[in-house]
This record gives sequence, C-alpha cells and structure tokens, in this order.
Amino acid sequence: MRRIGCCITYNKGRNFRAKGLQSAVNNNLVGRKHGAQLLQTPALLVDRQKLRWNLQRLQKLCNSHNLKLRPHSKTHKSVAIARMQIEYGAVGICCAKLGEAEVMSSGGIESILVTSPLVTESGMRRALALTRTTKELLLVMDNPRCAEMANRIAGDAGLQFDVLLDVDAGMRRTGVEIGEPAIQFANALANQFDALNLRRLQYYAGHIMHKQNYIERRTRYLEATDRLRTFVEVLRERGVPCEVVSGGGTGSYEFDFESNAMTELQAGSYGFMDRQYLSIEGSQGKPLEFRPSLFVQSTVVSSNHPRMSTTDAGLKAFATDDNVPLIVDGAPPKSLYSFMGDEHGAIRWESEKDALDIGSCVRMIVPHCDPTINLYDVMHVVEEDTLVDLWRVDARGCSY
Repeated sequence: MRRIGCCITYNKGRNFRAKGLQSAVNNNLVGRKHGAQLLQTPALLVDRQKLRWNLQRLQKLCNSHNLKLRPHSKTHKSVAIARMQIEYGAVGICCAKLGEAEVMSSGGIESILVTSPLVTESGMRRALALTRTTKELLLVMDNPRCAEMANRIAGDAGLQFDVLLDVDAGMRRTGVEIGEPAIQFANALANQFDALNLRRLQYYAGHIMHKQNYIERRTRYLEATDRLRTFVEVLRERGVPCEVVSGGGTGSYEFDFESNAMTELQAGSYGFMDRQYLSIEGSQGKPLEFRPSLFVQSTVVSSNHPRMSTTDAGLKAFATDDNVPLIVDGAPPKSLYSFMGDEHGAIRWESEKDALDIGSCVRMIVPHCDPTINLYDVMHVVEEDTLVDLWRVDARGCSY
C-alpha cells in the first residue's frame, strides 16, 4: 500500500507482524511461553484480554442507552484497534489530525470524523482527496472564513464536505461560543454554502473530564449539557438540522447516558486507561469500571544501592505532562518510581529485606496514555505472560 502524507503502510489483515528495528528484536518471542518476560525494553505492552473487555463493555453500555460510539483513535493510533472497535459495533472513529485520518483510511476505516478544525488551503485539499477514498469523512467548523474556503475548494471540485458545527463547551480551545453568532454561523453552514452539508454538532467538555470528584464532575457536566440542549432546541426551531451531537469522553460517559444530550460518544482512553483516569471517581466513590490494559515494561539495569534500583525506562519512555508511572508488577511492595533522566528511572522501596536484581522486569501503568503511545513504534500484545502479537502504532507522529 502506498504512503500518503505521514501514513505508514498497513497490511489489511486483521492483525499483522510489525516490521522494523524494535519489532525485529522481539519478533522471535511471539507465541513463546513466558516470552513477555524476555522482551527488549522499554517496551509498550497491551493486555489483549483487558483491552477487549474495555472495548466490549463501553459498546454494550452505549447500545443499552441508544448512544452510538465513535471512539477517538488519537489515543491508540492503531488501525488494528480501530478495526476491533468497529467490529464490536462502533459507527466509525475520530481522528485529531488529517495525518491520522489518512492512516486510518489507508487501513480500510470507512467513517472518520476529524475533530480539529482545518484552517489552511493545503489541509482542505488533503481532506478533499480523502473524500474520494473514504466512505464518510466529517470535518468540524468554527470559523466563517474557513467555511468559505472549504466551500470554494469543494465546490470547484464538484464535491461536498460533510461538516459539524464545533461548539465550545467552556474549554475555550476550539468551537463557537453558544449564542446568537453561533446560531447565525450554523444557519450559514446549513443554508448558504452549497458545497457544505451540515449534519451535526460537536461538543467536547475536555476541561471537565479529569475532575477527580464525582459529584463535582457530574454537576459541571450536566450543567454544560443543559446549555447544549437549549442551544440545539433553538437551532431546530430555526430550521437548522441537528441529527447528531458528537462529543463526550471517558471521563463523562456515565453522564452522557444520563443527560441524553449526545447521540454519539467520542471516548478514547477507555480502552487502555492511565494514571490520570484511574485517579478519578466513578459512581459510589469507586474508580471508573474500565481496566488498565496499557503498560510500559522496563528492565532493572543497576542495583548497587540499598532499597533502590535503576531501570532502563526514563523520560523518553513516558509522557511527562502529569505525575509519574505507577508500578503494578515486578517490584517490592509499595515501590515508587521516579525519573532519573532521559533513559533511566529509579525504583525505591521501604524494606531493607527486599531487593531487585539486575535483569528483573518491572511493569508500570503510564501517566497519560495518548502521548505515551506516540513515543513507540510497536505495541507488544500479551495474554498473561505470553507475547501473542505485535501491532504497529500506525499513526505515530502524524501531527498535521
């Protein structure tokens, strides 16, 4: 398959053995008993059973609440996982950038929503090319100038863009603020641009997703979606179509079921979970129900000091925007991780009776899954202690 933009070639088999330096080192371990313990590290690990459980669980919940699921692939950047999500019932996927969308389209994904606005003519033309190869491509709009540009480019080609009005949920990142200007812009998208087809809205309250306290998160989210419902009612009264409202996420899925404001859920991190999402409260004070399935495995490379060892996973092995990795296996009880530079991390524990020998494997939950995954070429797929497959991080580095 040819390369498009920053797209990585993909074998259209359901899973495939990745090619390249890192995968070549560990390829011989696939299917070998206890092979996961022999990986060259740092290695990105996915527990396939837990991943499947997470994907199927949210899909089942969405089905029971008549809510469609359109997972955000900016989290996993993997065609294999996107295809798995669609197999379980997702209507399509979201992509943050065109480069990701090009990768997913090349891998056979037929319905793609690009959740960030396009603002350049070159970007619009890339999107136009995607409309010819993708069954359904959806773009978001939050600026009249961009709408005029998109309308001109699509119109000149005799094509249409399917678009969403991006509405600001209070995050102030992208989106039109709710009010009369937003109503006028929505009306223009629906009625004044022949080459634009307004079908839906996007509404993502990202600033609320990681609020740790359940009651605070629920209260703020339901207030935000109340404003959204009122806005949608006004649009419909003025004849502007709003057949789909797409948004929500892992931190709000319970409230999305409750509010009935969304018709399509854009959750992404639920498949893997990370320290950020594991720290927030679900209902009844319990953690969210999804299981951590993403880990970085490291190896102890030095152990010359009491109650401390050094691993080969440092700043380059994890996203560092929030907290530190959480040790889950391979270290003494109550061990804590800290960064020791680009290539190394420290593991410290309390009891002088405990020790970690060189060559020991330590697994950690990552602080933030999306940017951590983007550091790796390959996911090492494990079941218990067996390496069962290798999945390429297909859209790694597709930042434009």
